[in-house]
Amino acid sequence: MPIASVVRGKCRKKKYNTKLNPLNMKTKITFYLLLSIVSLTNLHSQNYDSMVVTTKIWSNVSGYYGADMNEHGRKTTFIKFAVDPNTIEEKQVLVSNDSLKTWTKIGNIKEVEKKIYFKNLENKQGLLYDFSLKQGDSIRTVNTSINKDSITFKVVKVDTLNYFGIDRKRFEVIDVLTHATDYWIEGIGSLEGLFRPTFGMVGGFMKLLCVHENSIQIYQNPQRNTCYEFDNGTGIKEISKTKIYVYPNPTLGKISFEGINEMQKADLYVYNMLGTLIYKQHLTTKDIQLNLEKGMYILSLVDKDDIKLKQTITIQ
Repeated sequence: MPIASVVRGKCRKKKYNTKLNPLNMKTKITFYLLLSIVSLTNLHSQNYDSMVVTTKIWSNVSGYYGADMNEHGRKTTFIKFAVDPNTIEEKQVLVSNDSLKTWTKIGNIKEVEKKIYFKNLENKQGLLYDFSLKQGDSIRTVNTSINKDSITFKVVKVDTLNYFGIDRKRFEVIDVLTHATDYWIEGIGSLEGLFRPTFGMVGGFMKLLCVHENSIQIYQNPQRNTCYEFDNGTGIKEISKTKIYVYPNPTLGKISFEGINEMQKADLYVYNMLGTLIYKQHLTTKDIQLNLEKGMYILSLVDKDDIKLKQTITIQ
């Protein structure tokens, strides 16, 4: 039954205005635009990849430059974060310089609104990164993992690159005093090493080699095709003390050792990139089958408590 209204005693059908109100339409358009902006903002923040997690591990190579201007004394340092039972906001920073058997705490790290802070064992804290910066912004950092000196960086460029299938923001920064250039990658850190000691090392160097998350590689230094480097001070890379090789690498799981006959007793240890021992076997043959998930692992071959081989291997 039509809605009716009484006017001067007569029943009249109420007419509805079917014309669009321009003001209401403008309001609706503005509302949907604001809603879209908020949605895009939330999507961007959801895509931000945090560095301070317990599932990632960094490998960095460091050493010194000799009189011949070549790299010498290379050694690889692994870094990971672990839960700190004494605090919720911070994670422990652990480092290892051997076959990921021994981890040593060097401090704590936390992330607040895309800012990364490191606190050393003397309870001295400093700002390491700020991934909320824009081109033209400046940041004053204090790297307490090495010293208490502050460095002012200026962001000269912000772009996005794809690393192993994931788009990540890259920040090109310059030291305003020395004009040294560095690159920070969101979720990964500095390409000069997680704690960027290059800016505090006279005659030395450090480079980021690889980053893994849940044993899956998410970064590889394009100028170095390995996640582990070592030499004896002569500038010549050495992975093992004897001529023992493992092949193929990458592999579907089956590997063989060349030179294994020279060893009387050998034990194979396999670690994931978080440093957890996941496999051990006493070798009785040079051919073995590794039934492991796809990813990168570290093999350590030990003969009479002497490490004969230390090498990364990829299971496809």
